[in-house]
Amino acid sequence: MKNPDDMSEEKKYRDLKRQLGELPIPKSKLEEILAGVQELRDQAYTNEVTMYPNSRQLQEDLPEIIEFYKDRRGTEERQVYVAMLDIDDFGPFNKQFGEKVGNQILKFTTEVLEDTLRREDHVYSSEDIVAQGYHLHGEEKLIVYMCNSVEEAIQVADKVRQAISDRSKSETEYGVTETIGITSWDLLNEDFAEAKHRADKNMQAAKKLGKNQVLYK
Repeated sequence: MKNPDDMSEEKKYRDLKRQLGELPIPKSKLEEILAGVQELRDQAYTNEVTMYPNSRQLQEDLPEIIEFYKDRRGTEERQVYVAMLDIDDFGPFNKQFGEKVGNQILKFTTEVLEDTLRREDHVYSSEDIVAQGYHLHGEEKLIVYMCNSVEEAIQVADKVRQAISDRSKSETEYGVTETIGITSWDLLNEDFAEAKHRADKNMQAAKKLGKNQVLYK
């Protein structure tokens, strides 16, 4: 499941720390250098606005996530789901109110997610690597979670959608909504990228249906 390039980057990071530790550098200076290396690595694996782990970190976490849910499946009815969430019209919102306000909204929606989701749910900022680098905004999130039925999976997602809509009206000056696409993930027989792609397609389809809603296919 893990991308070979990600494994190479992880190995390079470990090797660099080991090599630095072997150099004749004063301990205080070495600690300063290692702290800088750690900070750069954290920046590469974390969204700089929401502070959520990003897609690169998700790739590293997938083996642990699979084991986590394998141990908790219990029955065939208990399934793992992938949800893609996107703030509606965030691009125009950023242009109208500015990046500072946009970042405040991103952090606000992050807080709502943390308050609404269950402790065992896995949340990531879903920016992907593109030709010019990372999409750094963080308006898209990805959730991996387990439920007893499709109906429950939809309820969990809709609770998030409703909380963001309601709380944005009462706690901010702006009305913010999110559109969510959901799919089930056969974690033992299906590559995660396929499930993620399906959830993203469902989210895009929900946008075309009018936004601020949850769609499962």
